[in-house]
Amino acid sequence: MIKLSSAHSMLVTPGGATVSFDAETLRRELVHCFEHCGVAESWPVDHVLFILQEQLTEQRESGTSSFTEGEVQGLVASLLVASGYGDVAARFIQLREGNPAELIRERFSPVGDDRIAQVLGASLPLSAMSCTAVARQVRSMLAELQFSEASDELIRQLGAHVMHHRSARESGAAELILDESGVANGLPDLAQRHIESGVLSLHPVSVVLPRARLVVDLACFGEGLGDTPLTELAILPAFRSLCRDLALVFGALRSAVHKADPDPSLVPSHLVLTGSETLLADLMVPMSRRAGQLLLRELSLVVADEIGPATGYRVITQIR
Repeated sequence: MIKLSSAHSMLVTPGGATVSFDAETLRRELVHCFEHCGVAESWPVDHVLFILQEQLTEQRESGTSSFTEGEVQGLVASLLVASGYGDVAARFIQLREGNPAELIRERFSPVGDDRIAQVLGASLPLSAMSCTAVARQVRSMLAELQFSEASDELIRQLGAHVMHHRSARESGAAELILDESGVANGLPDLAQRHIESGVLSLHPVSVVLPRARLVVDLACFGEGLGDTPLTELAILPAFRSLCRDLALVFGALRSAVHKADPDPSLVPSHLVLTGSETLLADLMVPMSRRAGQLLLRELSLVVADEIGPATGYRVITQIR
């Protein structure tokens, strides 16, 4: 199960009820959609989930009204299209079409610069400057079509297509700034050691919505600490030391991210901690479920203490 390190985001159902965002179900659906379209790599799924989590976190912290389930579904589809996975987006919508009314509400309203910018700003992770540029192109496309009115969904989809084609053009039609091999090159020796031991792996850096993203295998990390079962006194100092190393790795990756988005305040980094169930069940001293959850919470606090201040960038963490 995916455990968000911050407070859980809430969504509004079509009936008006408030429910917790179910990241694990969404992840399973996305894995199915990517596999159905012949994409076996797992990193694009994490990429979409993390960008979505950024939007949900920003919405929650700003105190604005909660997203509806349909709005989240539309945002996921837009992110997939913007990232070049239109076929996956189509499959995702098809998978969820049991209740499409909330996703595609064809409310045709007059087209204006302010409205286009508002719709794009609320549905796609764009800086103010990028949002203005994308909105201008969308406005031009609608004018060329002689559309005086348009639905929010059409504006979102046009914005997603503009993002995708702008990124492809600026990068020479490449989908990645760095692939796995390019990411690993030039990292500190300590990072190479963590990679070789299986503790650390690195995601490619995408051209569209670029993010520095690391994956730490907690089970492999625990096995490397020596005799088991492990206690909190054994694992927490070692994990703190690992996080200091991760801060250096994130710093090395940021240069690639800045090639596409030079505003660091708008580009958080991502950390995935996997193997939590194996760590708790097989490597730690026997503990209650609540104690295990508290330990994972403690690990997320160590991440916030050691990586964020050291890099100067926000780090969003998922624990699985």
